[in-house]
Amino acid sequence: MSEENKSLVVIVNEAMSLERMLIESGGEVSESIEKMLAVNSNELAVKVDGYHEIIERFESLSDHYKRRAEFYSKIASQCDNAASRLENNIKFAMQELQVDEIKGVDMRFKLSATSGALKINDAEMVPVEFKSEKIETVIDKKAVKDALSNGKEVPGAELVPGSSLRVYANTPEKKSKKKEVV
Repeated sequence: MSEENKSLVVIVNEAMSLERMLIESGGEVSESIEKMLAVNSNELAVKVDGYHEIIERFESLSDHYKRRAEFYSKIASQCDNAASRLENNIKFAMQELQVDEIKGVDMRFKLSATSGALKINDAEMVPVEFKSEKIETVIDKKAVKDALSNGKEVPGAELVPGSSLRVYANTPEKKSKKKEVV
C-alpha cells in the first residue's frame, strides 16, 4: 500500500503495532521505531485533515440537496394544485352540461356518485356512541435523565454512555502569562 493512500484504519492498526513493539522493547525507542512513529504521526495528521475536508463537503452537499428538495417540493405542490384545479374544471363543466361522461380522442372522464364526504359541524353534538377516548402516555425524558444523572434509580431506564465528535482548528496553544507576586 502506498504511503499516501493508507486508510485511517490502516494508520490506527500501524499505531497499535508500534504500541506493541514499544511494550515488547520495554519502552526502548529504537531508531526504526522512532522513524515509524514520525511517519505514522504525519500520516494520521494528513488523514485527519482529509477527513475534515470530506465531512465539510458532505455537510455542504446535504444543505444543497435539502434546498433543492424544498424547491422541488414547492414545484410538486404547485403541480398538484394545477392538476386539482383542472380536474375541478372538468367536473364543473360536466355538472353544468348535466352529463356524466365526456370523451376526448384518447381519454374520457366519467362522473361517478360517491358515498359523500363526512363533515363534522359540531363535535360536541355528536352522540357519545360515535366517540372513543384516546389516552396517550408520554414519558418526561428530561426528568428521567436528570434523575438518573443525579444517581436516582429509575426502573426501566438507564443512561447509556455516549460521545460526541467536535471539530476545532488546530492552532498553537496560547501560553498564559503568569503574574509574579513581588
